[in-house]
Amino acid sequence: MSAMDQRNARSAVAVLTAGLLYVALVASGGLACRSASAGEDEKPKAGADAQSQPANSAPGFAGLQRQKTKKGSVVPSPKIALKPGEVPQIEFESPLFDFGTLYSGNVVQHDFWFTNPGSGPLEILLVKPDCGCTTSETFEKVIAAGESGRIPIKLDTSKLSGAINKTIAVHTNAPGKLSQVDLSLTGHVKPLVVLTPKKLEFGSLAFKDMIGKTLTKSILIESKGEEPLKLGAIHTSNPVFKCRVETIEEGRVYRLHVTLGEPLRTGSNGASLEIDTNIEAVGTLVIPAGIYLRAPVEMLPSQLTLSSTRKINTTKGFSIQNNGTTGIEVSDVKFSNPMLKGELEIVTPGFAWKIRVDVPKDYHPPVTGDTISVRTTHPEMRELVADIVERAWVRADDRNPENVDGDSKADSKSADHAGHDHGPHDGHDH
Repeated sequence: MSAMDQRNARSAVAVLTAGLLYVALVASGGLACRSASAGEDEKPKAGADAQSQPANSAPGFAGLQRQKTKKGSVVPSPKIALKPGEVPQIEFESPLFDFGTLYSGNVVQHDFWFTNPGSGPLEILLVKPDCGCTTSETFEKVIAAGESGRIPIKLDTSKLSGAINKTIAVHTNAPGKLSQVDLSLTGHVKPLVVLTPKKLEFGSLAFKDMIGKTLTKSILIESKGEEPLKLGAIHTSNPVFKCRVETIEEGRVYRLHVTLGEPLRTGSNGASLEIDTNIEAVGTLVIPAGIYLRAPVEMLPSQLTLSSTRKINTTKGFSIQNNGTTGIEVSDVKFSNPMLKGELEIVTPGFAWKIRVDVPKDYHPPVTGDTISVRTTHPEMRELVADIVERAWVRADDRNPENVDGDSKADSKSADHAGHDHGPHDGHDH
């Protein structure tokens, strides 16, 4: 007998043994099902599938095949066994609860009531909210035929604002589409503290215009709750963003002034401004701030990141921008790796250029990366250099052999806009 035949024989014996064990358990009463029969006046409403067995349940052992939620969580197998002809069902009074409008920090609690109009015990296998701010409380997980149950849900609105729509997936041992029912919590959450604007954007400026100068912007902080608001310490992740608080109305309205000072650098300058408050539901206010300072001459992106899973030849793009008022010349495109080839094209004479770079599919830069460089006639920036690195991610275009240019469209687009002001550009191949 071959090894495969031996394995098949062992499997058949195991199945036969399990079947005999089940018959013995049923005969001895050791495999009891939790069920309840309704009285004459409360007969369960048997659905269209009342006489049929659930699709994935063998007699006595319901749901041996585990299901998965939409997000990949494994749904537990039923712990109760259904008798032949028993079909549980679930019917909610309403799968939707609108909690109206309230301030952030409040906790919404609601019980979703349901009945089991089927002919067998209903088991709640899993209650899965779509986010961590929504949780389910303890509840009875097995409901007899004709009986009612509830699923208590709690929603913490501390970190929420605006229109809210949260989904809670309820998985049961009911057959077919009833094996999952989606519940919804909807409403509108108003913030306890309103920031106007929500972030400080200083825009895009020429670096030379900021030398020896300061720039200040402000943001209004208003309390909308009943508890007086007190602002504590201010923390900034970048010391060039200097903060000062002005009290307009004690406990209600403040103004945060943010001043940019030196030392600034060309490119992106950003910070996270954090302000401690006395209101527990508010916690720490976090305000992003940033400015982009254009160098006299820029090559964008400053770093080109390629996918290490490329399967085809691709064409990438760089743009060069002269941010001054006097025209310059750009020439002498060089790569640190001879596998890369590039062509310089004038977009606006003296002010804008683009470089198209041919990247072979078998090209892989070293861990330290490769570089592309050009020469300019600008007195302060004789050479521009950008990095070329690689990262392990997959693009849909890289898997499409018909796309002979690979994913060059995004980079070519940035190169085609070389005559315009640029914000930060990461040059990622994604």
